[in-house]
Amino acid sequence: MKVLIAPDKFKGTLSAAEAAAAMAEGVARFNADWVSVMMPIADGGEGTAAILSQASGGQMVNVRASDPLFRPIGCQMGFDAAGTTAFIDLAAASGFASLQAHEINPLGTSSIGTGELIVQAINRKCKRIVIGLGGSSTLDCGMGIAYALGATFQNEALERLSPIGGNLGKVEQVLRDHLRPELKRIEILLLVDVDNPLLGEDGAMLYATQKGLPTEARAAMAASLQHFSNLMEAKIGTVSKLPGTGAAGGAALCCVGLLGAKMARGADFVLEALQIQTAIADADLVLTGEGHLDAQSLHGKATVTLSRLAQTQGKHVAAICGQVSLDARALRDAGIDLALPLFDGDVDAETIRMQTHDALVQRTVEALRELAPKLGA
Repeated sequence: MKVLIAPDKFKGTLSAAEAAAAMAEGVARFNADWVSVMMPIADGGEGTAAILSQASGGQMVNVRASDPLFRPIGCQMGFDAAGTTAFIDLAAASGFASLQAHEINPLGTSSIGTGELIVQAINRKCKRIVIGLGGSSTLDCGMGIAYALGATFQNEALERLSPIGGNLGKVEQVLRDHLRPELKRIEILLLVDVDNPLLGEDGAMLYATQKGLPTEARAAMAASLQHFSNLMEAKIGTVSKLPGTGAAGGAALCCVGLLGAKMARGADFVLEALQIQTAIADADLVLTGEGHLDAQSLHGKATVTLSRLAQTQGKHVAAICGQVSLDARALRDAGIDLALPLFDGDVDAETIRMQTHDALVQRTVEALRELAPKLGA
């Protein structure tokens, strides 16, 4: 039997590659004669740049950029084998990794570090820049990214504003005169892992609480997003209703409007780069997984996108996830034959951190034991 092992990350515990290795251990434990083919996947969230770099024969390199609070940090970005395409995770510089718990608040954070990584790609003469928009700690509509590339944001008194989420509602002028001229010749592609628009209940505000926005600031922030969206539409023509503009704290708004970026579904892009259809066809069974398999997973996440592709080829799919919140019908419609949570009942964060690997190995064994009769094994 050949098993395609293609999980996404288990956020906060295992990378996609680490999850794949744990699943492969489970396969070997169940039947040492079965062959595992590990192919970690992503959909624009953390780890996307590494997966795309490897798939293109390139590599990740160490770089420096500003973190969400404008402090210099070390991070990574990727390049293809030819060095003409750069792969950037927005989370690398603009995520939560460098922030202490008391620093997490989108009113004061900026995506400027991601813009600095784009500048480095431009300086390396890249012709294409692919950016995964998942995992941001920001809610600045990409102001920081555009700022790093030469855009200026002014208030009513024509004073320059710092590109942080708390200043969105103060912006009255957007100046583009000093944007990097190379932007006219470079393709920038934004990989989104959700299809939410910028505004509304299902927009960028849906993720504001997990980014640390105080409850008492929600109404003002929603109004600021509306103000900035109206301004960008009136002056630049950027439309905030485009699917995906709600990803990464609205980062696509300035990237599309000021940098000329295009958007694409991250899962589709990554799976095509991995030539996943061929790998599925060559497998007898597909194993996948992610941190939480829920309703959001049905809207462009990698695990469900993969499962639906496998379903079209008549392949059995098992999903092993940190949590499973979909009912049997939703799982069936998503192409998933079997979905298992890592733990039974409620467990504390320390248990999850310490035991995710071992639980993933054991659940893989259990999944194979249940599916083996269907495979004729």
